[in-house]
Amino acid sequence: MLDKRFLKTALINLILFSIFFLLAAQLVSRHYQVANTEILSNFVIDLFPEPNVNGFYNNSLYPYSILTWALIGLYIFLKLGQYITGKFLTPQSRIRQSFLDCQIDLTYHLLGLLIVITLLQTWGHSKYFKNIWGKYDRLSADKIKEQLIGLSFPFAELAKEYYIPGHQNGRLITDIDINKNPGSTIYRRLAYCLYPIIIRYNQTPPDPDYLIYFVVKDAASHVPEDYKIQLDLGHSVIAVRKELL
Repeated sequence: MLDKRFLKTALINLILFSIFFLLAAQLVSRHYQVANTEILSNFVIDLFPEPNVNGFYNNSLYPYSILTWALIGLYIFLKLGQYITGKFLTPQSRIRQSFLDCQIDLTYHLLGLLIVITLLQTWGHSKYFKNIWGKYDRLSADKIKEQLIGLSFPFAELAKEYYIPGHQNGRLITDIDINKNPGSTIYRRLAYCLYPIIIRYNQTPPDPDYLIYFVVKDAASHVPEDYKIQLDLGHSVIAVRKELL
């Protein structure tokens, strides 16, 4: 049976941890320049992932940064409290004894917190992967890619038919705004699916081997004279530098 002292220190440590958790969320929010609500929602999503989110969270660092700073803050607070009360209060002081008891029991409380978080993560991620398995277990690999990646996948497969070994620099031209979602997600998917053709902007030379027009009005009319159209889908075009043909 748990004694009253242990339950009391558990309650005190939980309250203190909650305070430092919120302070840590504020620090992490300022460091990453992200809203508090997004920081906290990422923590919740990490415990209970939704079926429609990516299993590899871009912001998965947030929850672990919060936990780390909250625990460091709590430990320092208890150490300072024990030091200060030890210098100015008598050994019989209830405040001094509370700081000492909280620090002694902290390891057990943290172990209990770790167990709870682990159980929640295990349960949440099990539901997440069970949902994925149910959706895709009877589909072929290509069908799974098509469902996950959408229009980008079949277009990229067509484009790669015109890949010339040794020449992999491409430039993406699109009417889609790739600086914000859903355009930025489409851009990343295309960059992944088009490999070995590289369309990353920081790797594109002035005269790329391929011009890839994706969802562009009258795409063919924009192709320069020194490029030859190899695939014309109306809204999307693949053009290759003529000297390579």
